[in-house]
Amino acid sequence: MKNVITCKNCETENPYFKLTCKNCKAYLRDRIINIDFWSTLWKLIESPSAAFSNIIHSEHKNFVIVLFLLFSIKYFINSLILTNALKINSGTLDYLTLNYGLSILYVIIIIHLFALIVTVFNKLSGISSRFKDNVAIYIYSAFPIILGGMFLFLIEYALFGHYFLTFDPSPFLLKENVAYITAGLEGLLILWSLFLSVTATYTQTRNILYSILTGIVFIGFLFYGMIYFPYFPF
Repeated sequence: MKNVITCKNCETENPYFKLTCKNCKAYLRDRIINIDFWSTLWKLIESPSAAFSNIIHSEHKNFVIVLFLLFSIKYFINSLILTNALKINSGTLDYLTLNYGLSILYVIIIIHLFALIVTVFNKLSGISSRFKDNVAIYIYSAFPIILGGMFLFLIEYALFGHYFLTFDPSPFLLKENVAYITAGLEGLLILWSLFLSVTATYTQTRNILYSILTGIVFIGFLFYGMIYFPYFPF
């Protein structure tokens, strides 16, 4: 259960992220200094495995901070929808700025904690992976959810106003068919993120079962945090 690069010079197996052979120091692949953001986003659609390979091989994980900030917006929106729909939190919108700040913190904690767990499990499974690579591939895996926050949110707000956040009343009571269509689109974007997180793991491990389980746990982590992590007022 591992993906390695075999040196053509001395036939030594090297971790997938290595640039030069650990034995003879020969170059194993082309050097990638920075992530080409727009090219990478397109490859996430066209060839996700190639996109994640470039992310792993890139020396600088640029745009990760931007993705964290964008993802935290959609994370907060989803938290508002889910907690209001389930009647878990009340008054969250009264502390909008403060609670958005908490969302940024929660996203940072969830992604970094999950990346750390994956790094440890990979090591226990005989796979050498880097923590910073795992942080980068999993935040890039959230790209479809971010996309939903940038475009689908505007459509939902135009259709339902603030009611799709507060669920008072439920959007399904206001415009049932449209609500099911937008919910279906949200579901498709979540499944796309699941697929990308599975592909990100598979790029390093070449184990499909392990990758599927890791992807499911990743999405589960995110939605557990959206629903159960507390917001003001506590």
